[in-house]
Amino acid sequence: MSSKRKFQFIFLFCVGLLTTLFFSVVSLMSTAKAIPWQPANQYFEATVLEQIIKDNTTLPPIGLDKQIRVQELLHQPRLVLIDFNSEQVCGQLGCAYSIYLEQGNSFQPVFKQYLNPYLPPDVKLMELGDYPSWESALPCLVIHQLVESGLQNTQVCYLRDSYQITEKTVTALAD
Repeated sequence: MSSKRKFQFIFLFCVGLLTTLFFSVVSLMSTAKAIPWQPANQYFEATVLEQIIKDNTTLPPIGLDKQIRVQELLHQPRLVLIDFNSEQVCGQLGCAYSIYLEQGNSFQPVFKQYLNPYLPPDVKLMELGDYPSWESALPCLVIHQLVESGLQNTQVCYLRDSYQITEKTVTALAD
């Protein structure tokens, strides 16, 4: 076999291998299961959780630290959705939610919002979106909320040091 033929064979083999790998990854991403909530006091060190509580409420951390739950939206870098899961941090605008990003040895707040957690059963409160067209190590997020005219989908993307709204759409709900 000539060296040109060997090169063509190796090249086609590599292209085939990369194509198979690509479709395998896409398949795994599309069949990903919902990320479970877990108790914040099992996820964060006590001092970190205490600081998160101080950042978001004037309530004493004792008791509240056992109610808070987290959902890891992204593993590397760690991006964590925090549900304060307490009537004490809910009001007319909804309940307090925050997103923290691990930076070095600490977690920094990158999003704070009151959200209504009561959604149709098949609708998630928040999900990962696409990566923005600009250089960003973090994907955009899509937040779903019920409004009078249907389901509001708000896309927030990481800009400089926090998540900011980049797009809002409303879709009608089926009867």
